[in-house]
Amino acid sequence: MGLHSLIVSARRRAPGEDLDLSPFWDAVDFGPESILHPWAIGARTVELAAVFYTDASLEQFLDGPLQALQDHPQLCEVSSRRSLIEDTEIFDRPVIILSAPRAGSTLLWETLAASSEVWTIGGESHHVIEAFPELNTRERGYVSNRLVAEDLAPETAGKLRAGFAGGLRDAGGRLLFATPREERPGKLRFLEKTPKNALRLPFLRALFPEARFLVLYRDPRENVSSLMEAWRRGGRHYRAFQSLPDWPAGECWKKGEWRMLLPPGWPELRGRSLAEIAAFQWRQSYAVLLDDLARLPADQWCAVHYSDLLADPAGEIGRLCRFADLRLDGSLQERVGSALPRSRATLSAPDAEKWKRNEEELEPVVQPLLDIYTRLRNL
Repeated sequence: MGLHSLIVSARRRAPGEDLDLSPFWDAVDFGPESILHPWAIGARTVELAAVFYTDASLEQFLDGPLQALQDHPQLCEVSSRRSLIEDTEIFDRPVIILSAPRAGSTLLWETLAASSEVWTIGGESHHVIEAFPELNTRERGYVSNRLVAEDLAPETAGKLRAGFAGGLRDAGGRLLFATPREERPGKLRFLEKTPKNALRLPFLRALFPEARFLVLYRDPRENVSSLMEAWRRGGRHYRAFQSLPDWPAGECWKKGEWRMLLPPGWPELRGRSLAEIAAFQWRQSYAVLLDDLARLPADQWCAVHYSDLLADPAGEIGRLCRFADLRLDGSLQERVGSALPRSRATLSAPDAEKWKRNEEELEPVVQPLLDIYTRLRNL
């Protein structure tokens, strides 16, 4: 048995035309022996990175989903490149962003990802970590998204690192395993951000013992208001579960529907208002994270306030790069040389006073959060 990386690429027959990938997904039928990273869909080409943990799962993919792509009427020149993942220890001090959802982590991630030194998997890591049943929130009985060091079995750790490695791409979007072997770095700096990670610091440290953690936080009024906006917006991007047990319908969600991070203690929120749910998500994210930080050596983490990042991007990114030992190269300097662009996760036009749209609902739920916010400000 080997750990296989597979890169699939194809050309679009009609550039820019809506692409229907349902024939591919209809042919996908295998269990936890593989990880499919999100499609990179361009105007003229598409590309997929996948990792297979058994020879059988790879062969099943080649016979089914890959054949469906080769037969796809909208695609041509479908090709695949197979590589053995021989080294899962390529990660040199990964940089991991920890924050509540809607705290600005996408903006920070996009900014740092502009560096030519940084590699990412192109997005968040839900599909990597939760591909393993023993790490999947649903399979664990919907207790919460919390994971600790004891949840990481040694045999899973290597597979999980391989899962990340198989999706790595540089600032230009070039996949690691699409790069000729002689051009691949021996060690690389991996940047990761997924809001669930706020509940998973001990787990992530067990997976990457030399990781450097960036703790991002935001004024709770702004952050909770943004969480409320995401709940109301809905859509697949924010929906974590469609059938959460014993979760009643509410202001803007159906029975069983939960959005974003699932914190410890969520069952006590049944029947609560949207503002109370969002405030609880914020509080639990940082209460758990602060307790975990207390057991982490001080030289492995650094804190940044979202408003400071917006006010002085060059100064704050420079400080974070010095902490994480990342080069502030020309690409990164250019990005932070003026006001930061909107992140792709922006829901509505930025406005420092935007939270006041929900001021009446926020007033009773924010006051109990101030003790956590004070602890964050004192980091």
